[in-house]
Amino acid sequence: MKYDDCIKIYSKASLNKYEIACNYNKQRTIQFYNYNIQMCQCFYGILCTFEIMLRNFISEQYSKRF
Repeated sequence: MKYDDCIKIYSKASLNKYEIACNYNKQRTIQFYNYNIQMCQCFYGILCTFEIMLRNFISEQYSKRF
């Protein structure tokens, strides 16, 4: 994907911190941003499970108290 297309999709503000980290190299910025998306996908299931467990624990504690 071209850098200008990425800006239209993700916004300049979203890419800015990646651009700085990659010394304003457009190709590396896109690669780094996509790598971050892939990393987020890896943790999504774990975070969803944790959120459900936490919500159920809180609900159980409130049910016991009230």
